[in-house]
Parts: sequence; C-alpha cells; structure tokens
Amino acid sequence: MYTRCLYLAYLLLASTLVFGQVATILSLPSLNSFALEPLSAPMLFSIPSSSSQVALSLALCSTLQPPPVVFMTNATSSGAVVGPTDPSSWQLAINDGVGVWIGEMRNGGMIGVWVGNGGTSASGSWSYEIAVQEGEDSPHGFNPSAPLLGDTTSSIAIVLSPPFHASRRLEPIYPNYTLPHVTPDERPPTSSEPDTALIVLKTPETVSSIPLYRSACALRQQLQTPQGIGRVAANASLVLRDPEVGWRTEFIIQDLSPSTNYTVFITQGPKISGPLYFLTKSPNFPCTMVHALPYCPMVTYPVPLQPPPFGSVYDRSNLPQAISSSILKSLENLSKTLSTFPCGRDLYSPLRTCQNCFDAYRAWLCTVSLPRCTEGATTIGSDVQRPLVSRPGSSPPRAAGFFPLTADYEELQPCIEGCNLVGRDCPPFLRWQCPSPSLNAGNSYALGYIDSRDGTLQGKGVTGTATDIWGNIWCNGLSG
Repeated sequence: MYTRCLYLAYLLLASTLVFGQVATILSLPSLNSFALEPLSAPMLFSIPSSSSQVALSLALCSTLQPPPVVFMTNATSSGAVVGPTDPSSWQLAINDGVGVWIGEMRNGGMIGVWVGNGGTSASGSWSYEIAVQEGEDSPHGFNPSAPLLGDTTSSIAIVLSPPFHASRRLEPIYPNYTLPHVTPDERPPTSSEPDTALIVLKTPETVSSIPLYRSACALRQQLQTPQGIGRVAANASLVLRDPEVGWRTEFIIQDLSPSTNYTVFITQGPKISGPLYFLTKSPNFPCTMVHALPYCPMVTYPVPLQPPPFGSVYDRSNLPQAISSSILKSLENLSKTLSTFPCGRDLYSPLRTCQNCFDAYRAWLCTVSLPRCTEGATTIGSDVQRPLVSRPGSSPPRAAGFFPLTADYEELQPCIEGCNLVGRDCPPFLRWQCPSPSLNAGNSYALGYIDSRDGTLQGKGVTGTATDIWGNIWCNGLSG
C-alpha cells in the first residue's frame, strides 16, 4: 500500500515537472541510448513527421525491476503530456525486452518513458535504446540472416556473423586495370562495425532462457558479468571472405567439449541473429583448425596437419611454408596470365570480369590445396549422402607441403560448383575445364549438392547450399 501511494505521488509530481520540459528530437533514422533514474522526471522524445510508415522500437538493456513504462502518441496535439493522463497516448507493450510499433507519423509523434510502479525505490537506473526508421522492418529484434559456421574440431569452433558492411573494392577501368592482390590489402571498416557479441549455449538450452532475450543490448550487458549465460572464451576479428558478400565478424571459440551440440546467437547492433547449431568433433579427431590466411580468407576449417609446435591453430604466421608458397605461386601465375588479356576493354561477359575470375580461382584453389577434414555419418536422413573420402594415416600427402598423419581421417570433397564458377567467370582463352559429371568428376568433387548433378539447374541440388544452420557442411567451398 505504501509503495502504491509513493508511486501515485511520483506520478503527480512527474506530471507537474514534465510540463515545459523540452523533448529530445529523434532523427529518422537513428539509434540512441538513454538512462532513466528513479524519481526522475519522465523522459520525452519527439519523432519527426514522415510520409512513409515509421518503425519504432524500444529495447531495455538492464534487467533492473520493475521496468519503465513507455507511452507514445502520433496525435497532432492533445494539450497533455504523453503519458498515463493523456487520452491520445497508449502504452507500448514490451515483451522479453523489446517493444515495437509500426504505423503512420504524418504529423510526428511523441514518446514518454516513465518510471514503473514500484520503481521509485529501485537502486540503480534503467538503460534502454530507442530506434526509429522509415519502413516496416523493426530496428530491434531478430535478424533473418543466420550466422555462418566455419567448422569445428573437438574443442574449437569458428563462427561468422552475418555480413554487416559491403566491400569498398571498385571495378578497375581499362587501361589501368589492376587485378586483385595475391594477398588482399583491403582494410576493414573502422566506423561501421556494430556492437557485436557472441552467445554460445549447450543444446537444448536456448536464448529464451535469458532475461530480456529479444534485446541485443541486454544480452551484451549480461555477457559482461562473470556469470553471464552463454559467455565463452572467444577471439573476434573482421574478415572479408567474399568481396561480393561483405565484411563479417569471425569468432574463434575455444575450450569447447568434444562431441557436444551447441547453439549460437550473435548480436549486431540492435539485431540478434541465430540460432546456428553445431556439433564438435570427437576427442580423437586428428586434424587441426586453419584460419586467418589473407590469401585464402574463406578457409576456416580443419586440415590434415599435426598441431603446430606452439598454439592450437594454424594461421598465416605458422602454416608450413611449402603449403603457402604453392598457393601464392599459383595465384601469381594466374595474375600474370590474366594480365595478357585486355581486361576492362574486351568484355567476354556482360556480368563477370577479370576481377571476378581471380576471386573464383582463389576460392577454388584454396579448397583443393587445403583439404578439409571431417567426421560423422556418411548418410544424413534417408537420401542425402555426404561426399566423404576415407584417408588412411599412411596414405600419400593429399597436396603440396602436407606430411602424412599418424591417424586415419575423413576428407570432405570440394563442391564441383567452385570449379564450374571459375569456368563461368574467367575469359575463354584460359580454356578452363572441370571434370565431367557423367565421367569421373565424382572421384574428386562432390556432385549435386548445390546445383543439380549435371550443373544445369543452379541451386536445385539435394541441399541447395554448401552449409546450413543445423551445422551440416555438405561439401567444401562456396560459403562466403
């Protein structure tokens, strides 16, 4: 009873204080962070008018109880302050940390954030975000684009965020047509990277077990605590796997348990992407993770190599020189060959260029030069068979620079679409040819997973993709 009387007194005082208060103007589009103190006057915000639909969302970032109460209106003017006493206002419903409203703001609108019932005696403040933009897509909430699985070993996984920034690479112009560098030199963006965080849970746990789980900022705040649910040891870096897809954040997650199912969510700014599922390899999995090769940025998977003398993964600093030299030499040779063609002047395709040719060749070369280890069932479901090749530990090295492993392993074959893409993207004078599906292509490539088996129907293979959100990796390659 005392608490309710105190809150009624707060409402009366707040309604008095808020008159004459200048509202903070929210531009379109914008994303801003604020904090509300107990016993403070309500915070008022003004939304500009728009001839288009306006999407507004408010996300609670702190779990302090009780949460604030949010009112809004799109009325021209009622003479009252947006809040519980304004007949033109309505309360914005906040579910699991996020409230969303989409509608017309032809004459602008107002938002009022008030301390909730019982909040006047709270210890702390309520942090929250307000986002407004034109359109019908909620600024806060779940991102339809899922994270991408690089691959796993028995204790390590590599997961990549959805792309967040386009490549700045421009198409060169003849006669100063410059092919991509053998080692790409494009710098990562410095100002457009969103606030990003990684949540890793053991399946069947899900993010809905975390308070305010629909709020990206709440998930990030909770991960900052030592007991944060989903907190893991992970290193993050920016990568450009495919210039046509854009920059991603790469997480290399360590100290995972062998033969364990995990569920991953990633926050990017106000959005949450996921779930992505994966299974770590068995304790005796013999191969070692390779990543962070600037000349092979799409390689984020285990290869048949013994662990390095120091550390648990291979990167540009410790990959055997015989392997890296072979790849770099092949890229240099293609660059020299393409330079004999008048790229940018003689158009061999209305859609593709020498730059695309070099990118496609790089992706193909890296997947065949760095064989991909895997393990698991040969058949998934009733009719999808994984293209695995059993390699005895005593078998000859699969590619230049490799030494025989002491243990048997299984190799995942490259996607034939990677080879076909080189043929489609490169000038005819290269005379690029891939093995025929009707003859011997199945001896060295995975057929019919992304495209139809004969390659005539793009995206119409048995899976339609090289990898999926369930942690299945059907063939090696073509996942930018």
